Amino acid sequence: MLATCFIQRWDLYSFQRPDGRYTCVHRPLPIKHIEAHLRGEMTLGTYLLDPESQARFVVLDADDTETWQHLVQTARSLASRGVPGYLEQSRRGGHLWFFFARPVSGRTARAFGTGLIQASGLGTLELYPKQEALRDGPGSLIRLPFGRHRLTGRRYGFLTPAGERLAPTVRKQVAHLC
Repeated sequence: MLATCFIQRWDLYSFQRPDGRYTCVHRPLPIKHIEAHLRGEMTLGTYLLDPESQARFVVLDADDTETWQHLVQTARSLASRGVPGYLEQSRRGGHLWFFFARPVSGRTARAFGTGLIQASGLGTLELYPKQEALRDGPGSLIRLPFGRHRLTGRRYGFLTPAGERLAPTVRKQVAHLC
């Protein structure tokens, strides 16, 4: 179920090195690597655009505590208006994920994310995917949720806008998201 929700590309994958950077591997992603990711033995990155430049989600990335707090407020505001966003803490801040009911073009995904950033007044956020369409290479990636970050050794799950765990287990969090 995790793969259905978060994996856009099976023809290649990336993994996080001990220094925090990612390396792209131009071979199919083995299921055993996803299992190793969930056990904390390796950390995978997920590409946001599939080979046809379609996206199933958009991620807003806050790289510091202050911007993260504004992102949490944005999630609360959107939730009160019926727009579900899913918060995930990260090493320095966090992510706000938005899932589409079906894949949309990278252009549409970026337009949605850009609109959210403009409406929230948080121009310092990074938007993933970073491109509307693939040109050279696999495009942008973000750390696949629920794995262990190589620099901190921590796992970062999803939170409610109130700051509580979305669900008590990874399996239940994935079921809620997907």
